[in-house]
Amino acid sequence: MTRKPKRFADLRAVEAERQRLTALRDGHADRLQAHLGQLAEQDFRREMAANALRGAFAGLWHKGTKGGGFVREGLLGGLKLALGANQGSWAKRAGLMALGWAAPSLLKTLENVSWADIGHEVGISMGRARAFWRERRARHAEQDGD
Repeated sequence: MTRKPKRFADLRAVEAERQRLTALRDGHADRLQAHLGQLAEQDFRREMAANALRGAFAGLWHKGTKGGGFVREGLLGGLKLALGANQGSWAKRAGLMALGWAAPSLLKTLENVSWADIGHEVGISMGRARAFWRERRARHAEQDGD
């Protein structure tokens, strides 16, 4: 049986190691507090989210792809994987194919539009969709009541 070698020669060595580890811990705690302080700032969080989105969308379409080309690993491939385009109706497959062709020009157009404008337009579209569904429910309720 092998004996475990002594790590510390005396109590002074133990105390010195404890102080070293305490200083190391305090350094890590200071860095963690600095990171948490940055996360508390709204501008930093906004920039971090924007960077994450840019990184996520950067890989969707290959930089060398022009116009409406198909790239299996690009946007169309991701949509196919996410939506299971190999299964389903011909309309679904045709819609995804059209989206794959249109996506590059749509993304190029969106590069010049601010996020505030996009949010505003999405809000308008959501309002129109809600109004449509409300009217449709009202019509069906009238028909069911007659």
